[in-house]
Amino acid sequence: MKKLGFIGYGLRSDTMMKAFRGVGAPIAVSAIADPNWEALSQNPQLADTRWYSSGQEMLEKEALDGVFVGTRCNLHSQLGAMVLEKGLPLFLEKPVCVNLAQYRQLLHTPRERWSQVTVSFPLRFTCVVQEMKRLVQSGVLGEIVTVQAINNVPYGSVYYHSWYRNSAITGGLFLQKATHDIDYICYILGKRPSTVMAAASKMYFKGDKPANLRCEDCPEQYTCRRAATMSPTISKRSPRGRTAALPRTPATRTWGRRCLPATTALFFPITRPSW
Repeated sequence: MKKLGFIGYGLRSDTMMKAFRGVGAPIAVSAIADPNWEALSQNPQLADTRWYSSGQEMLEKEALDGVFVGTRCNLHSQLGAMVLEKGLPLFLEKPVCVNLAQYRQLLHTPRERWSQVTVSFPLRFTCVVQEMKRLVQSGVLGEIVTVQAINNVPYGSVYYHSWYRNSAITGGLFLQKATHDIDYICYILGKRPSTVMAAASKMYFKGDKPANLRCEDCPEQYTCRRAATMSPTISKRSPRGRTAALPRTPATRTWGRRCLPATTALFFPITRPSW
């Protein structure tokens, strides 16, 4: 039985453990470092787990076979580097960093230990990406110089609530979502992009008609946000979108918002003939 330690045991870490239990993996949650440990310790599936208030203390006192880091995003790089310094296999929740300074911190970790790291949601190993890589390598598509990807996930409300709204913690929505696309596109092509452009589209409605308004043009200067109550009128007209009403005041009662897919375009260097 492999003994795992978790630094941060929230929704993502718990989801991963449920998946491991589902396939009968021979692993056990040996130790958890989480400031919310008193509430988590009430979980009967964690009855034999040892609890710590800090990841550093856990790593110093426990003999572990691997460590999961599932904290908030701005702590991933610091804690990931700490685990790698201990020489332990690491499952690091995405994103691995939220700014350039944190990226450089990870670059200074022992390179020979990078092969011990798994980052969550490695989409390059999915069957559809593997098939696209096969097509590109076959040459049937010719040379790829431009890729446009549309990230149209069927959810998104979490990114507009709670601490996810704080870009200092998350690095922003582009880092949270579009980096997946960039990673597997570069993997498929075997190239690095020379230019990356990103655009997030928004559409506003007044009554039943779309209106070209930005947040600063809102009649009452309200910041657009998602709410629990969906607008039935708009939802019927945009079944693919997730729509929500703005604060329910007389000035904004008929206003709604639909988030259209974010678009990412990548441009790759062209291999020109030597002649």
